[in-house]
Amino acid sequence: MQKQLLGFFAATLLGGCASIALENPDNAVQVVYDRQPLVGCEPKTTLVGSAGNWFRYWFTSNRDLGYGAFNDLRNQAAAIGANRLLYVERYEFTTSVTVIAKAYACP
Repeated sequence: MQKQLLGFFAATLLGGCASIALENPDNAVQVVYDRQPLVGCEPKTTLVGSAGNWFRYWFTSNRDLGYGAFNDLRNQAAAIGANRLLYVERYEFTTSVTVIAKAYACP
């Protein structure tokens, strides 16, 4: 029983260091910061991407949390058929990073 608990805690600690990965390495969702590249695009929805929690932030850098939050957004956008995200705002908390973006389907 002790070996099982030790294995569980070791896996949890090591897993805490990883950030959210792209579900598809060929994900072509672009993040843009102004509306110019959105001419002729169809608005889809507003998405919220986040990475981190009260436990993982001890083992994950802010940089990896930021990448994880953007990868979360890109995964969500690809799932709804969007190929472009308009960055709206980023929130950095002590334990996590949250990013808000508007999703668009562009030709």
